[in-house]
Amino acid sequence: MGGLRRSASRNSRAVRLTRWEAASHAECQCAVDAGLQSRHARSGYPEQSARIRREADLATAANEIWDRLRGGLIVSCQAEGDDPFNSPHSMALFARAAEMGGASGIRGRETDNIRAIREAVSLPIIGLTKSQFSDGTVLITADITDAETLVAAAADIVAVDATSRTRPNGMTGPDFVAAVKSRLGASILADVSCLEEGLAALEAVATTLAGYTAAAAASPTEEPDWELLANLVRAARAPIIMEGRIWSPIQAACALELGAHAVVVGTAITRPRVVTRTFVERMRSRPPQP
Repeated sequence: MGGLRRSASRNSRAVRLTRWEAASHAECQCAVDAGLQSRHARSGYPEQSARIRREADLATAANEIWDRLRGGLIVSCQAEGDDPFNSPHSMALFARAAEMGGASGIRGRETDNIRAIREAVSLPIIGLTKSQFSDGTVLITADITDAETLVAAAADIVAVDATSRTRPNGMTGPDFVAAVKSRLGASILADVSCLEEGLAALEAVATTLAGYTAAAAASPTEEPDWELLANLVRAARAPIIMEGRIWSPIQAACALELGAHAVVVGTAITRPRVVTRTFVERMRSRPPQP
């Protein structure tokens, strides 16, 4: 019996010792944590930690957006000049109709239109501005200020000209992509014209400018640049968006078969004046009837 009491006493002391050690360890750990927090506060750690968390949050949000676009149709809602639909109200209606039809995303230009579209739909929006290079060719999202206004207007992704051409601000496409990414942390869609530009962008890529720059010969037909799409899919690690000269659902489906992450269609859906003119010109060019 005495041996049992001595054993129980030893066990009791061991339990008390274990609890004391645990409490002491917890107190020491608290002290260590407090010391580290104090040291990190002095060294600017909170700011660094906040930046890391913000970057992680942005990356997570970007992945969610690209997942929503996967395998889908992105409808480009744009108009210009004296087109009767060239107004934020009309662009919002086009976007709403596209959403009702099952589109996965919208591509739109200029901040007023982006704001109107955002109020009309819940789809991801690819935003851009348009201006010109000195030779008169189109320049997509000319400077960082443009990118900032697009983000402020609730664009989820900023489309930029990522070609090798030198912009008015002296930067090439890849340099500008890196600058926008560094300053805004925004998701970027790099509009390119050839494989080399797509690989240099290090971001999601669209074939938007294929055939419209000196680096890429103009297409002799109205067919999309299937070769560029296939090469980008094989070589790049980022999502590849097929855009340019998609006129039919069959072509859009073929782009997905070739590995496109998503497909942008604009004129064939949202430019009725251009579509009408295409019909008229084709009809007028028919061979003379005997």
